[in-house]
Formats: sequence, C-alpha cells, structure tokens
Amino acid sequence: MAALKGKGIIDAGVSHAKILGGEIKKKLNIKLPISASAKAAVEKAGGSVI
Repeated sequence: MAALKGKGIIDAGVSHAKILGGEIKKKLNIKLPISASAKAAVEKAGGSVI
C-alpha cells in the first residue's frame, strides 16, 4: 500500500484496496487481496501473488 500511495496510484486516505481482474501487461508482485481472475492475470504476465 505504501508503494501505491507513494506513486500516487491510490489516495493517502485509503486503508485497503483490492485488485480485480483485467489485462495485466507487466510483471507484478502483489501483496494485496486480489480476485481469482486478477491472480490468473498476474501469474500469466509472469508475476506472483504473495
């Protein structure tokens, strides 16, 4: 969350976030709750879900 807030991707007042499905084009390493479809997209792009 701190990294997302630091890059201005989410507002500083946000206390939680969830990544939903969609197309992911870059390798990501996720440490947030995500949906099954988002997990599949992250792993397809070579990333991981922790």
